[in-house]
Amino acid sequence: MSEFGQDRNLLGRQRSDETAITLGKQEELSGSSMMSESKEHHRQFPVRLTLAQRIVVAEVFPKLTERLRLDEPNQRMVSLTLDELKVICKRVAPAIGQADSGMKRTSLRHVLDITERAVEHFGPQERVVADGRKAGY
Repeated sequence: MSEFGQDRNLLGRQRSDETAITLGKQEELSGSSMMSESKEHHRQFPVRLTLAQRIVVAEVFPKLTERLRLDEPNQRMVSLTLDELKVICKRVAPAIGQADSGMKRTSLRHVLDITERAVEHFGPQERVVADGRKAGY
């Protein structure tokens, strides 16, 4: 890989937190459309969360506290892997009913909605092949 290509990849990783979700037009953060299966699990996707949403996610997932940037106000882009997004969806849904206040319930509902949309958008896509079979790509 050329020196320019390495600098470009590094810049792409540094700016991943600043990239917004634009459904239908999200470009790959890695710069490559052909990725191996192992790289796909480590690929991170930007998700915009408010401070209240980041706080409730940190309560359910203490290991993510540092990456959630709780010391910063307002909305922030947080980069999460597809596997992390799926786990958040599964564990936040039951937490909604167990929340001790309406504000937490509302924040958890929004987190669930945001992560479900991200999984749907960034997850494996299926396409129909000419003979009618479905193939993932």
